Amino acid sequence: MSGGLWDAGAGIAVGGQHIVNWLIGQVRDENQTEEKMRAYAKEIGADEEQVLTAFWEVPAMSRDQFDKVAQALFTLAGHLSSSAYHNVQQARFITDRKKAEVELRHLRNYLSNIIDSMPSVIIGVDAESRITQWNTEARRTTGITAEQALGQSLVQVIPRLQPELQRIQTAIQTRQEQTDLKRPYQQNNTNRYEDVTIYPLIANGVEGVVIRLDDVTERVHLEEMMVQSEKMLSVGGLAA
Repeated sequence: MSGGLWDAGAGIAVGGQHIVNWLIGQVRDENQTEEKMRAYAKEIGADEEQVLTAFWEVPAMSRDQFDKVAQALFTLAGHLSSSAYHNVQQARFITDRKKAEVELRHLRNYLSNIIDSMPSVIIGVDAESRITQWNTEARRTTGITAEQALGQSLVQVIPRLQPELQRIQTAIQTRQEQTDLKRPYQQNNTNRYEDVTIYPLIANGVEGVVIRLDDVTERVHLEEMMVQSEKMLSVGGLAA
């Protein structure tokens, strides 16, 4: 209380760090008398009439009303402090989430580049045999893009893998790798061979497998030629 006038203030802090003060005032104590104000003017060496004129221009308020206003100020300041802290925390969360999303995107791109650089056909399949991953080699050998394959049934996209459905379920249930080596199939009226390897995959409670297809047609033909050559050498030896 200074010269019969009241002021009030409340600090606003964010996370324990003081930011600003919120001040209100001044209002006149309605119980203050003219005699006291004249005495106050003499005490500070001011003109009594000027002090009184300025004093009576200030709005008057009771102590009870001013206490209520001050309490409301304190409550609002506390609310602002909490809201500001929440906003700061939310901003940090959003920043951290964006950073995590960028890092995750980089990781996905990195893993996708690794998968696409492999010379084998790599196909991700969920427990319902729907395609979840389709690498560049799969697109090159089938002519089907990832956009066309993802979400589709495996046997709908590659019908020749129908016999592998049971191995897919076995891999998921046993958590063990399943193989089918030198599996023959027809392509453009030509006999071809491929190694099929099925790896069980469990991530975040989602079950599935990764199927790897390796074309071994040339190797099979080479092995057949070697066997035939050995037979011819044996026959030649017997003839000699």
